[in-house]
Amino acid sequence: VFITAEHPLYTVDGWKQLKHIREDDFIGVPRTYGNLGQYSYDENKLKITGYLLGDGGCTHNAVMFSNIDEIVLDDLRSALPNEVELKFSDRCTYRISTGRSNVKNPVLDMVREFGINCLAKHKRIPEFVFSLSNEYVAIVLNALFACDAWIDIKGFGIALASQGMIDDIRHLLLRFGVVCRKRYKAVNLNNKIFDSWALSCTDLDSLIMLSSEIGILGKQEKLDNIIRHKMTTR
Repeated sequence: VFITAEHPLYTVDGWKQLKHIREDDFIGVPRTYGNLGQYSYDENKLKITGYLLGDGGCTHNAVMFSNIDEIVLDDLRSALPNEVELKFSDRCTYRISTGRSNVKNPVLDMVREFGINCLAKHKRIPEFVFSLSNEYVAIVLNALFACDAWIDIKGFGIALASQGMIDDIRHLLLRFGVVCRKRYKAVNLNNKIFDSWALSCTDLDSLIMLSSEIGILGKQEKLDNIIRHKMTTR
């Protein structure tokens, strides 16, 4: 965001021009953006996009998907175009393939068009998603959360290698009135430290909106149980 030095921003001491605000000062930001989008899109493509943003491997001339949850796998299968199928590769990995080298793979073409054929740390929510109405944004987020989000005793959380995608998700969640806290989270894997960023949401009203407006396939019951618990102890 670029603003002029004279632009007023709301601070803990009231309105101030930008030139009088220093680094680390707190400013007011919206708790919700509302439904900013107006367009619709193919729901199956949105669902596939969400799943591949979460557990997809699309850096080569193939589309891989790593997940062991049969609910997620069945939902992805139902969304795939007729030309392709989900083929078991090894352990928890599947290949989205036509099975024939001379047949074009529409899912591979899609991930290239959307710019998600990259390493996890470089993934971003495709730009066109931000122009969609909330009911279509929710399809992408639901599938993504089915892969990478968790529900614990405190509430909702998600951690990713891509800070950019965490920021994208945080922005989109504000359109539903879901307020999250962002933090850096170093991950130790095989004695190597990797960067990751996490969002967490413990606010009851935000969790209710997350449950009713977006949902999380395979984790919905656990989310609703946490909400009921928080309502009895509010």
